[in-house]
Amino acid sequence: MQEVSITYCAPCGYEKRAREAAAELVQKLALSPELVPGKGGVFRVAVGDHVVATRSKGYFPSAEQIVRSRQIGVGAEVCLGGFAIFHALPWRA
Repeated sequence: MQEVSITYCAPCGYEKRAREAAAELVQKLALSPELVPGKGGVFRVAVGDHVVATRSKGYFPSAEQIVRSRQIGVGAEVCLGGFAIFHALPWRA
């Protein structure tokens, strides 16, 4: 199984969003993401070394959108509401 991580800006108060996304991944996909405190406005979901969702221009991918990102397709990039979801590889539970 590939490692899933959610890196969030601790000083910005993004921990709650990260925990919500992690709970959704646990509930819907049986994945246990690692929560990684960061800084500089970061909010990034990665599978291994590949970023699959990230905050952009102040907009955040919702927990549901992060879960759905694996179902849209591989090899495509989807930009919705100012954030990006990347499909660089298939997720495996």
